[in-house]
Amino acid sequence: MALGDLVHRHIPLGLLTVGKDGKSTADKSIILSDKEVELPVEAGALWKLNAGTTGVFRVAYDAKHLDALGAEASKKHSALSPEDRCVGALSNARGAAPACLSGNQPRARR
Repeated sequence: MALGDLVHRHIPLGLLTVGKDGKSTADKSIILSDKEVELPVEAGALWKLNAGTTGVFRVAYDAKHLDALGAEASKKHSALSPEDRCVGALSNARGAAPACLSGNQPRARR
């Protein structure tokens, strides 16, 4: 995740991953303390930053990842919490729209 020159503090990222068994795991130990961080996520796995939507930041996902999160959120027994399905998703999409239009979109990287 690259955030330009904004980061000079420690930001807990709250990484949520969904395994192939459909169960979710939240890792609240990952801290962004530099401009980038590598996330420990298996290739093809569904993941979401700011698990539980407890952080005061938004995440700009690419369109393919947003589609995957939307598909998971729409499941009857989703691995995403109600906060992650509704509040987090709406906040991230609303925050990303102006950045996408201007071409200044920070990206989360697996």
